[in-house]
Amino acid sequence: MRVLDSTILVDILTSGNLPDNFVSHMMHLLDETPVQIVILAAEQAARQTGIPLRQIWTNLWRFSSDLGAHRRHVWNPLSVLATKGK
Repeated sequence: MRVLDSTILVDILTSGNLPDNFVSHMMHLLDETPVQIVILAAEQAARQTGIPLRQIWTNLWRFSSDLGAHRRHVWNPLSVLATKGK
C-alpha cells in the first residue's frame, strides 16, 4: 500500500482522478476522518491550485457516491458549500 501524502491528496481532490491504489485511503477519508479536517484539506487544495472549491466538493461527492461511502450525504457539494457561505 502506498502512502497518501499531501501532494497526492491535492492531485486527487483537484483532478477527480482516483488511482486504484488509493481507493482504501479515500474511503477512510470519506467515512472516518473528521469532516472539519476534510473541509480544511479541500480549502487548502483550492487555495494551492486555484481550482474552485465547488469543483473539489463535486469530486468528493462523486468519489463518495462511486465508492458507496457510508457518509456520502455529508459530501453533497450543495449542502456543504451552503453551510460554508461559498
